[in-house]
Amino acid sequence: LGSWLRRLLPRSGGGAEQSRPEPEQPGAEVGFARHAREPRDADGGGGGRGRGGGEAARAWGARGRGPMAMESRRSIYDRDVSRPRQEVSASAFGFLFSEIVQQIQRQAESINDLEGRLEEMGFGIGVKVLELLAARDRRNYRHKHKLVPCLRFVSTTLWRYLFGRDADRLEKSSEQDNEYYIYEKDPLTNRYISVPRQYGALNCAAFAAGIVCGVLDASGFTAKVQAVTVETEPGEAGEADQTVYVVKFDEEVMRREAQLG
Repeated sequence: LGSWLRRLLPRSGGGAEQSRPEPEQPGAEVGFARHAREPRDADGGGGGRGRGGGEAARAWGARGRGPMAMESRRSIYDRDVSRPRQEVSASAFGFLFSEIVQQIQRQAESINDLEGRLEEMGFGIGVKVLELLAARDRRNYRHKHKLVPCLRFVSTTLWRYLFGRDADRLEKSSEQDNEYYIYEKDPLTNRYISVPRQYGALNCAAFAAGIVCGVLDASGFTAKVQAVTVETEPGEAGEADQTVYVVKFDEEVMRREAQLG
């Protein structure tokens, strides 16, 4: 029994003391990830990129967190709004927009419902686009207090920003004072859309009409905007059907316009 107890006791003679475990090395629990993520120089050797690269990699391993802990927490709201816009491929937009139309088509009950959903989707985009344009050009942008200058802004600046060119023309109705027309041939929203026969009256430019409605509403000109297809006359061979955006302003807007003169 005595020899058995001597085997259990430590050889140093301090029988009551217990040996303490050795401290873990930094990054021991995620050592594999630390070595895998540690940056290397161009010659293949170890070390960090620039000053403090190795320390950053070791800190990553010591904390035991994922790679997102080392990335800067920047979102789309941290980007500089004053930088110039980047163009998007027309084919990419056409593919994405066609998928959106197909998804809405499965949920809609009628053609009017489908166009209404497209307009509702475009309305929110119009509000955000107006805020973006105003923030990027604070010096030259001024709030439009008159109706016609606001419509010119929509048919030129807004159209150029969204579609890369101005609208074909802007006209006022000869029958109603609160009604204006924006003409556009071959809208981008309709270029890659094949409308079935049972949806013959469908005009996917209702999405652009919603954007126009959102811009006007955010500018203080409440109106209803509808995209209408105008068929090409028989004598105009090779001409595609054009879309007319019918803008009808509320009575309150027209009364304010009359007061401003």
